[in-house]
Amino acid sequence: MTDADLVLTAQRGEPAGLALLLQRHEPHLYAIALQVLRRRDDARDAVQDAFVIALEKIHQVRDPAAVGGWLNAVVRNVCRMRIRRDITERRALAAALAEGAVQARLEEGALGDWLWPALAQLPEALRVTLLLRHFGLRSSYEQIAALLNIPIGTVRSRLAAGRERLAALLQAGAVEPDPALLEQHVRREQYYRACMVMHSGADLERFIAHFTEDLVLYRPGTRTRQGRRHWQDELTDDLEHGVLAQVDHIMSSGSLTTIELRFQNSAEFPEHCPHGGSFVFWHRGEQTQRIHGYMDRSRPPPTA
Repeated sequence: MTDADLVLTAQRGEPAGLALLLQRHEPHLYAIALQVLRRRDDARDAVQDAFVIALEKIHQVRDPAAVGGWLNAVVRNVCRMRIRRDITERRALAAALAEGAVQARLEEGALGDWLWPALAQLPEALRVTLLLRHFGLRSSYEQIAALLNIPIGTVRSRLAAGRERLAALLQAGAVEPDPALLEQHVRREQYYRACMVMHSGADLERFIAHFTEDLVLYRPGTRTRQGRRHWQDELTDDLEHGVLAQVDHIMSSGSLTTIELRFQNSAEFPEHCPHGGSFVFWHRGEQTQRIHGYMDRSRPPPTA
């Protein structure tokens, strides 16, 4: 059957004709989309969007023999709309950074495609400071300075530099959506949410294997310690005193993960732990090699 025959069949309400027509033109339409968008996933999505439009508007084709050109125009228009949307989203993220409103925009679902690849291009020091400031519950300059063991002035300068570099990347179109980075964030979030809530020694044994033997532990006002056994001893002590931990928030980007926790003490030991804490995990491969922790003692912790 010719293209014209398939169009006429589809216009009579027989979907098999349209399905065969789209299958016949799909390789060429994908090549057009890839040439315009330069990303395979985006090109495939654009072709699928074009197919939906063709399904809805096939009855508008006046010259069935020229349907190939009509399909080409549909997929090019879809690509142009995606490019305009991408530019709008990048500008929105840059504006949100300037306004300090990244978290709210992220919760709206508008910035996820751009945030993770943009953060991944920043030096680690700028990235962790931005994560703590814009996505942390304990995000004051004083708390970030204590957690990272740097002066408050350095916090301010890193935030300014980080925002400026992110905005420049986004406005220049130098950021490409990377689903793998978002998947990494989701995978780590699921892992830590499952593991940080420990109710038995068996839970602890599974969790502690995630950390390297030469793990470095830092907390403000204490000496830095090295060795996974110190971390294991701390967690064992909390477990034996009936402390329960609840994950409030997790953000992960490349070699870094920030975690916000709430602690609930047992009635028998009501003052064992502060009410919450913030942690930065530095990763080596799939394991964690360094931890910075900040314990929030601003109000009494709840008891179980």
